[in-house]
Amino acid sequence: KKASPVEHVTGNHPPFLIAYAEADYPKLDDLAKEMHAALKKADSPADLLVCKKRNHITIITGFLDPADPLNK
Repeated sequence: KKASPVEHVTGNHPPFLIAYAEADYPKLDDLAKEMHAALKKADSPADLLVCKKRNHITIITGFLDPADPLNK
């Protein structure tokens, strides 16, 4: 529990971009949504982005492309 980032949300955080792939590993979408909700509840700036037609590997490798939505 101490290693879980969501347990350390205090409300005094820099802006977050939380991204996950549409075809990501099971439960990563739930974890991303949970972290986003915790940050919003604590009034910390956070955006959540679902990368369509991507998986856990292509979300990382696609980030190398300057036109990738994660680079905006």
